[in-house]
Amino acid sequence: MRTLAVVLTDQFPYEVGEEFFEQELPYLSKAVSDILIIPVRVEQGAKKTRVLPANAVSFLPVKQKVTNKWWKIVKNLPRIIFSGERMVNWFQLRHPIRVLVDLVFASNTYDVYKRILPQLKQFDFSKYDSVVLYSYWFYTGTSLARLIQKGLLKSVPSCIISRGHAYDIDEDDTLYGYLPCRPYLLRIVDFIFPISNYAAKFITERYPKYCHKVKIRRLGVPAKSGEIREKSGGVPVIVSCSHMAEYKRVPLIIDTIAALENKGINLKWIHIGESNPTLIEKTRRYANSRIKKSEVKLLGYVPNPKVREFYRATPITAFVNASNGEGVPVSIMEAQAAGIPVVATNAGGTSEIVHDGENGIVVPVDIEPDEFASALEKVFNLSLDRYRSWSQDAIETWKKYSDADKQYQDFSREVTNLANSYRSS
Repeated sequence: MRTLAVVLTDQFPYEVGEEFFEQELPYLSKAVSDILIIPVRVEQGAKKTRVLPANAVSFLPVKQKVTNKWWKIVKNLPRIIFSGERMVNWFQLRHPIRVLVDLVFASNTYDVYKRILPQLKQFDFSKYDSVVLYSYWFYTGTSLARLIQKGLLKSVPSCIISRGHAYDIDEDDTLYGYLPCRPYLLRIVDFIFPISNYAAKFITERYPKYCHKVKIRRLGVPAKSGEIREKSGGVPVIVSCSHMAEYKRVPLIIDTIAALENKGINLKWIHIGESNPTLIEKTRRYANSRIKKSEVKLLGYVPNPKVREFYRATPITAFVNASNGEGVPVSIMEAQAAGIPVVATNAGGTSEIVHDGENGIVVPVDIEPDEFASALEKVFNLSLDRYRSWSQDAIETWKKYSDADKQYQDFSREVTNLANSYRSS
């Protein structure tokens, strides 16, 4: 029996990003016959940067014509109205901006579908007994999965599943307090797999009608050394790992280091992540203006395997995350796998793996630099035995919640079971 997984990503396997799916992919490739990966936010000309398993292929949408967004909506309006999909909630009379947000989303869905359709038509779906349409984000990929299902899979049993992370779930963290087409997406999806209790609660409380479709399935990272860390007696070393988007609040880390220097504490800060040289240089200039004595290293983008090796080989005192918006940070999972205590803001599902006073410290999202500095100082001042205990708990937390072998084997097995159930139904 042959099963195909059609995975709709944002960019993977092109450019950078979605490294966490890169870690899931080998498990999925063993669970299904073949995998077709379609990134929906890149187009012809993007650079393929990841090696795929032997049974996985990918293609890019054709290059889109440069057209005004509103003109695209006008052109797509007949399909949006008459397709029967009912993506747009036209009756939000008190919130007309929400209708516009829905329209933009629906128009973009049809536009991307048009750009992937030529290559999809060349793909032979008929040789499979079932197809799982898997959107990595509960966003455009999910609505695209529905169009693919209706347009090309009428004779092949299929189901639609989606993960749910942060930006694609948390409506409160959006510009208008609204994410497009939620009732539609929840109606068409067979199951949604939030990566955290936080995300699952958000869906079930706002859309209780669809509780039966919600199953928490966490992300995971591979094991690192698995060795308990010893507290170094030298200069404290803190590490952060993220791109430098505004919500990651890397400047807050810089201000925190400046606050520590005001207390007479100098340290070494290493930041991993970001491929945009302009953003790296901007951050470097700000660090130079605020940090006077501590050592600063901005490493830029580092491939995931090398990050794991870096953690294994480097004496690190604490990992820091200052973000004001998260799902469950993969960067924190990686630090915990390496036994590194964490100081992090209480964003999204962070507190589900950072346990205050046990493997790190959870601080408020709206924290000031002086308070953040005090939290780090507590880690620096831990006794040797207490530090070892925090390091051990970090590893145990990784084993329980974030072990890639466990999380991805379980999830891939569930994908296979779903495919079998839809094949036999």
